[in-house]
Amino acid sequence: MTIKKVRVMLSIPRKYIVDDAGNRKEVIIAYDDFRLIEELLGLDFEDEVVAILKEASQDRAYKAKETYIKLDDLS
Repeated sequence: MTIKKVRVMLSIPRKYIVDDAGNRKEVIIAYDDFRLIEELLGLDFEDEVVAILKEASQDRAYKAKETYIKLDDLS
């Protein structure tokens, strides 16, 4: 098996809102690009999913092996 690392560059067209001095203050991006960024960063999870992930993270940190599921049991 060969594993390749692939680097994907995300190019997002944007517009800047500037103050009177020309300093960038805000950015406008297309909604579809915003949703993609949310998905890539994991910001689109429902509250219930976030709670489950936090619990799993704590279980892993405290090595709560009784909460683990064997790979064979996942099929």
